[in-house]
Amino acid sequence: MAFYFKNETQHKILKEIWMKEEFTRQQIGDALNINRSTVSRNIDGLLRDETVKIVGEILPGKKGGRKTNLLKLNPESILTIGISVEQNELIANVLNVEGIVIEEYKLHGEIKGQRFFDALTETVMHFKDYFDKILAVSIALPGLIDSFNGVVKLSDALGLVDVPVVSIFENKFPLKFYIENDANAGAAAWHVMSNLEYSSILYFYFSFPFLMSEPIGFGAGLIIDDKLQRGSHFAAGEVLHPLFSLCDENSNVTFSDFMNFGRNESMIPNREKIYDFITHDIAMLISFIDPDQTILGGNLSLLPLEIQERILKELRKKLLYVNNENAVKIDKSGDSILAKGASCAFLNRFMNDYEYAENILGTKGENDD
Repeated sequence: MAFYFKNETQHKILKEIWMKEEFTRQQIGDALNINRSTVSRNIDGLLRDETVKIVGEILPGKKGGRKTNLLKLNPESILTIGISVEQNELIANVLNVEGIVIEEYKLHGEIKGQRFFDALTETVMHFKDYFDKILAVSIALPGLIDSFNGVVKLSDALGLVDVPVVSIFENKFPLKFYIENDANAGAAAWHVMSNLEYSSILYFYFSFPFLMSEPIGFGAGLIIDDKLQRGSHFAAGEVLHPLFSLCDENSNVTFSDFMNFGRNESMIPNREKIYDFITHDIAMLISFIDPDQTILGGNLSLLPLEIQERILKELRKKLLYVNNENAVKIDKSGDSILAKGASCAFLNRFMNDYEYAENILGTKGENDD
């Protein structure tokens, strides 16, 4: 792995510059309350390792002095593999630290039980040429996910119960792995994409099953004070709701059929159930939490446009948000946001937890000097 940091001070600097377009040594020293010589010594080390690069300079003022380097975190210095796994699809990306997709890979069809392990193995192997550059593989999954211990506690959608996914795959590949709940990954991605503008975000994730006569998957990711909320039992956002499907129980229409035949509204005979659920159950949850922004994500953006517009109109009216379109939005990026969100959730923990970051790199940091 090309990327590493040498001590806790460099880790603090990385956390500070992660979301910055550019910065100077002075700005980092002021933000972290670190003396100038310590900042320069550690920045110089990051420059030598090409973790940080010089992108410009500020000329001295009228009183003279030295030119000031403008610096930036090298986006190619940190690469991750972000993967989202749902009932009917797997999407995987190699991403740089800015979330730019370098390469994408997809698998379609039902992913459950043993197929989950086979599909993940196939996907990771597809990116084998990147292994020596990858910081970690981060996977977004539906269900109760213990991110800290790397265990899927329960995922009905994938047919998994108490499965130590991280240890299984770390024993199979020379890589570090991380897992996160899918809706949490969506919230993490949206948080980063908004440049941290909103400190509280409620992200609802809708997952359509392979057979559209089966119940819709649904969960929520919650960010409060810029932090993901997982709950004491990993069940935060696992909303209890009445089971309903897009089609009648005797229908054989698949998700692929729906996509291949123009996403016609007539293929969703139970669409009124979606309206009722969103404008009643979801509206109550939004009112209870009252976040800065609510996002309706996942496969909801694949519904016909007229259905999406009606959902937003009725929900905003119910919440008295008629004149605030940013308060409730539909995420148009679909499932692709979860792969990016998986990486965002991992990087958030990596940048905020020094001991975890050391564990990922497999080495203990040196003294600041």
